[in-house]
Amino acid sequence: MSLIMCQAPAQYLISLCSTAAQQSDEPFGVAVRIGSSSSKFEAATTKVIHSILTFSPAPDTMAVEFLNELSKVKGMTSLVDPVSRRASPFDCATWAMEVMDFLSAKFTKDQRSAELKPVVGLASHMLSHLLIATRNPGGKKTPQDSTHPTPNINRLREIIDLLNEATTKKSQSALKELIYWRDGFICPFTGLHFAPPGRPVVTRCAHIIPFSFHDKHLTLRALECFTGRQIAEGANKNINHPCNAFNAQTDARDTFDKLAWGIEAVYVDEEWKYFFREVRSEEIAGTINLVEGQEIIFHRGHSDGKVIDKPNPEYCNIKLALARAMHACGAADIIAEMYGDDDDDEAIVNQPVYLGGPFVSDDVLFRRLDDRLLTVMTDDRLND
Repeated sequence: MSLIMCQAPAQYLISLCSTAAQQSDEPFGVAVRIGSSSSKFEAATTKVIHSILTFSPAPDTMAVEFLNELSKVKGMTSLVDPVSRRASPFDCATWAMEVMDFLSAKFTKDQRSAELKPVVGLASHMLSHLLIATRNPGGKKTPQDSTHPTPNINRLREIIDLLNEATTKKSQSALKELIYWRDGFICPFTGLHFAPPGRPVVTRCAHIIPFSFHDKHLTLRALECFTGRQIAEGANKNINHPCNAFNAQTDARDTFDKLAWGIEAVYVDEEWKYFFREVRSEEIAGTINLVEGQEIIFHRGHSDGKVIDKPNPEYCNIKLALARAMHACGAADIIAEMYGDDDDDEAIVNQPVYLGGPFVSDDVLFRRLDDRLLTVMTDDRLND
């Protein structure tokens, strides 16, 4: 088997994206957020694909999905299929030029745009239902309870009861208490206290795989495509489990949700260790006292809390990969420009809303429809 035949599909597609990006007219077009006719969330298709392949835990699996869409271009099958089968006679750079030359020779600009719609469509799908959905500006955030921590941890309910409330009933107070058991009353990222002595800060619970992913089937399927693993069922089941959460000081939690930083899990000396990783350093909360690459320590709580799972290493690494891809394709910059620090209540009205969509939950959508119907009925009565 030759060296060329051994090259992976992702390498070919990354080379094609790099070659196409050098042309001034964006030959592969622009990926947009699905569900909005005038979306400001636009990114070059080549940048979206390049970013996803660069940071995907399963780049070749993801590349084959895009190659399948590229093969739908008329006459392109003979160039694309050998790459998917790792049997191309070309090296990456030569193959990329062959594809670009084929597109230029066979189609006008408008025809090319029409032929490449399947590729742009998949890029838009991944941008909308995975990357932007992970950041979820103006959308459904981690719900919070109003309870305050108590340092008398022995009075908490049994761990098994708390786990049942957190996972079955989606109780946020139960989840937060579980993490107090596991990690204690000091924020792992800031060193600030959640309870006396001293001046306690507000505790916020953060979900690693976003809470907004719960029962969002399109987003969960996109997540499986990105990771190359069937993790949707487990992620959905564990969405409110301690393995998918940690407590943090408010600003630290907010900038984690905004993908300014992430957690890298590495298996070292027969155990998982966690490290602080910067993604958008200028947006990281000033309260965080960790530096790039510094170890994050969990399991500093009550001795009984040792039985509670640490953050799932796979979830941590997936979230970090998504944050890096979001930053690399430029979508994070668009969100920062559009929303700044205010992407909560008012911003929700700017979200594309449809059943099963990644930005607004179906429950919220039905409540809005009910409110709208009541308003219309009331107006009709007043006009009669």
